[in-house]
Amino acid sequence: MTDFERNKARVTAEYEALINRKNIVSDSYNGIYDRYVYPVLTAAHAPIIWKYDMNPETNPYFIERLGINAVLNSGAIYLNGKYYLVARVEGNDRKSFFAVAESDSPVDGFRFWDFPVQLPDTEPEETNLQALIDAEKSGIIKNGKITCVISSKEGAYALERAKNAGIGTVVIPRKEYADSKSYSEAILAELNRQGADLIVLAGFMIILDECVTKAYPYRIINVHPALIPSFCGEGFYGLKVHEKALEYGVKVSGATIHFVNEKADAGAIILQGAVDVANDETPESLQKKIMENVEWKLLPKAVSLFCEDRISIKDGKAYVDLKD
Repeated sequence: MTDFERNKARVTAEYEALINRKNIVSDSYNGIYDRYVYPVLTAAHAPIIWKYDMNPETNPYFIERLGINAVLNSGAIYLNGKYYLVARVEGNDRKSFFAVAESDSPVDGFRFWDFPVQLPDTEPEETNLQALIDAEKSGIIKNGKITCVISSKEGAYALERAKNAGIGTVVIPRKEYADSKSYSEAILAELNRQGADLIVLAGFMIILDECVTKAYPYRIINVHPALIPSFCGEGFYGLKVHEKALEYGVKVSGATIHFVNEKADAGAIILQGAVDVANDETPESLQKKIMENVEWKLLPKAVSLFCEDRISIKDGKAYVDLKD
């Protein structure tokens, strides 16, 4: 037996003994509920395939490659006769991910699923901010500088992105204002205080009142994840845009960089870019394709064009000087 086989057999036996160990009621009792001797879910419950390279050629001594420091903050679910624990798993590097453990019993036998939880990005538009930050740092954006990031809610990761880049942040919670007009007035006051020359709506999903758009005509830029005038206007945002595009059977889709006016997605178009739609496309894959191939490229370009004074307006249309 090789070192790999011997060590793998030992580790596997210890792991299976832990998983199959029956929990027992502790002698400690408070008159309300039973306590059990063994913790239900621990770092030791982490699957072997998470921690070890299972290839004998690359890991001949079966050495642990990924250490698990802790399993904590579990949330319990009882569904269809089974018990599930959704837990935060922390590695030795203190980085965490979420994973699901399952058992037929509420007190023992919990075995993690093979793969961690993959959480969808609920605010993918926010990554447009990172594209702008990176573009400024690399020199793609000329004659312009991001001076402040305004968020409608505490805890938005956009604030962390900004802080990491040394950009000032302001939070104006939407929930603290009775209506759109009063909230927009607060936004306008902050924009004026900041002395904004250009406003970019990068993941800011709240429709602002006309008091803002009229105060900053042709100075507010937005990204719409479709080729305007298709799939745009009120109600078309996020995945809904891509769902409708695929429902209609489009062969090409894309994104539009446009100025913001008093109507949803009706401002002058600055730039547009397109991608082919595959036969097996999903709303999520189309969203990702458009962001990576169009939005993250054209949004910084549009900002730079504005800052270089290479966008002119005539009869409500935007004309762009694309000559280098």
